[in-house]
Amino acid sequence: MPVRALVIAIEHYPQITGGAERHLPGTLAAGLAFKQWLTKKWADEGHAAADTQMLFCSEPVQPDGRPAALRDLKAALLELRQAGQGATDELFVFFSGHGFTFTGPVLGRTDYVLASDFESAALTAERSLNLDELVKWLRDHLGPGRHYYFIDACRNRLTSAQVVPGPLGLPTDTGIREEASSFVLQSTVDGATAAVGAAFPTA
Repeated sequence: MPVRALVIAIEHYPQITGGAERHLPGTLAAGLAFKQWLTKKWADEGHAAADTQMLFCSEPVQPDGRPAALRDLKAALLELRQAGQGATDELFVFFSGHGFTFTGPVLGRTDYVLASDFESAALTAERSLNLDELVKWLRDHLGPGRHYYFIDACRNRLTSAQVVPGPLGLPTDTGIREEASSFVLQSTVDGATAAVGAAFPTA
């Protein structure tokens, strides 16, 4: 079956406020390096170009890529589903950018990654992706292969006094009887910030 990837590298958050860094040095280079590594891996394994799908979302946007605002990320996910529903042997998802962990009495702990058009926790919390829901949504739609996630983002805790994030907000039409196996590797532990630099993506 075909192999697919979604690489998201957000080095610049032009609208972000509240003391968060607008520029994350090395983030774009890390995404491009991951793309290069994965492209070589697929070639070495003998995958034909027609059996591979690489979606690259970034800020700044690359010549062969697409933007990384929330609308663009959702469009990429829907494109993955359209091409790979029930027909994906391996899926790789790489994210490098801002994130946070939401903690609340009802939902418990949930990690979020931020789209490039995110402004502030109080104003534009919806411009983020619920990581747990993202993993489940892709598992439910693209199965029954193996999914690998590499998430380089902060996991500092925010409560409902600071942010009220929403759901993933994508339509569900699975039709998949077998679930994919999902593996998630994150650059930092729950409650901590992530170091800006090349250590995690290089590893």
